[in-house]
Amino acid sequence: MENEIRDIALIEQYLEGKLTTEELEEFEVRLQNDELFKKLFDQEETLIAGIRYTGRKGILDKLEAMEEKLPKIDLEKPSEGKVVPMRRRTYLIAIAASIALLLVTVFVLNKPTNSEVLFAKHFTPYQNLITSNTRGEVTIKELKELAFLAYDQENYTEAISNFEKLPQEQKNEDIFLYLGNAYLAVGKTEEAIQNFSKVLEEKGDFQNQGRWFLALAYLKQGETQKATLAFEKLVEDGSSYGKRAAEVLKEMR
Repeated sequence: MENEIRDIALIEQYLEGKLTTEELEEFEVRLQNDELFKKLFDQEETLIAGIRYTGRKGILDKLEAMEEKLPKIDLEKPSEGKVVPMRRRTYLIAIAASIALLLVTVFVLNKPTNSEVLFAKHFTPYQNLITSNTRGEVTIKELKELAFLAYDQENYTEAISNFEKLPQEQKNEDIFLYLGNAYLAVGKTEEAIQNFSKVLEEKGDFQNQGRWFLALAYLKQGETQKATLAFEKLVEDGSSYGKRAAEVLKEMR
């Protein structure tokens, strides 16, 4: 398996023209003499060509749709009684401008925001310190332990389900903290913010953790002003998260 992965990486370098002269000679010799390698090469070449074609076709389809909306212009026959100079050139410029606009739009729409990048860099679900579970253990019956077991196994959807089934009177700041982390891990930022806010309302031992993850949730949500205030509070309080909060604040500027 490892050899195949290395061969695929080598083939990709070949197709991208990144091999040295010596590597290229060795590659071509192997391509002629190694039947399995030749088969793998053919598969990868076809796959990459398909991916490129799909990407190009998607753009071309969009361009064709845009072109249909442009006014129809007869490039051969000018309107009667009128001389329209450089009509063909103007038409081609319009098409070129449309292509440029489409490419820029695709790039902008798919580019992650700075807040999303910072969130992804700094978010790691908080480690379970509440219950001691053995991975794969099937004899645990209590709902709370099942929730933490799922959390430890990074099955956050199941963890959320079990945490939410707990009676309201059994939900305290530690449950809110881990429930918020589970929601954040599956991309449900609004629910995460609600639970982290409850952690702070409890005014217990998880204040710093609750504020840190609340700040990250605000960051992911794009609410940078609220995120900044939360990070600044961590720095001001000299909490264990102060150094990390200061780092994020620096990166946000």
